Amino acid sequence: MRTIKAIVVDAQSLERESLSLLIEKNIPGCKVIARASNGNEAIQIVDSLEPDLVFMDMCMPDINGFDVLFKISKMINFIKVIITSDLTDSQIISKAFRAGANGYILKHTMQYELNNAVKTVMSGNTYLSPEIDY
Repeated sequence: MRTIKAIVVDAQSLERESLSLLIEKNIPGCKVIARASNGNEAIQIVDSLEPDLVFMDMCMPDINGFDVLFKISKMINFIKVIITSDLTDSQIISKAFRAGANGYILKHTMQYELNNAVKTVMSGNTYLSPEIDY
């Protein structure tokens, strides 16, 4: 089994660290290779490390999350992006998928959904938290 190289992008330090621990503890074969606190940093890390998977919050302090998502999804054609958010607005979710997201999970349900979301997205399908009325 090939290791899935992941990065975690979130402006909040506690969110980044918590999600990183959840990923490494609950998803066999997934290794967090870097963390980013803003969009510019995320773009640089993706460019230099070429991860397989990005977990990303849409709220960025420097660049609009949609722009970051669009840029990184175009940089590496095999990269998968799972949005981690508290936002449930269907227009935001639609825009995220159009910008290149492969999955969208709610932050308060991440622990239970992470493994499912990663398996689904890495197999080439899209994932959406079941709680979201989309």
